[in-house]
Amino acid sequence: MSLAAFAHPREVMRAFMAEKRVPYPLVGWYVMRHVQRVIGPTFEDIAPVNTIARARCPVLVVHGRTDRVVPTGDAKRLVQRSPQARLLLVDGDHDLREALAPHAGTLVEFLRVACTVRTSASIAVG
Repeated sequence: MSLAAFAHPREVMRAFMAEKRVPYPLVGWYVMRHVQRVIGPTFEDIAPVNTIARARCPVLVVHGRTDRVVPTGDAKRLVQRSPQARLLLVDGDHDLREALAPHAGTLVEFLRVACTVRTSASIAVG
């Protein structure tokens, strides 16, 4: 399950730096390179829009319709990249704590089915 996830860390970092008026060609580029060097993998390696395509299990992407931190378009991009993914848009912003309550049954059912499918597949292969 994914809650309010961004599609790509590079986009998040660029938007944040633009908001803070950090000039990308002079400083931002260096900051991005430094962060990648510190964490090890590249942003391409860890970008959810890329990693979701490798998911071998069902993924429920849950996102608030009025999220101003991560655009709803990011959730839609994630779902487009994986046949295993399904989108659930909820009435809420980035903090989904209250917005999830009306969808508790849907979330539990998704987890029940996802765990059943995973367990059955493991048993059939094993």
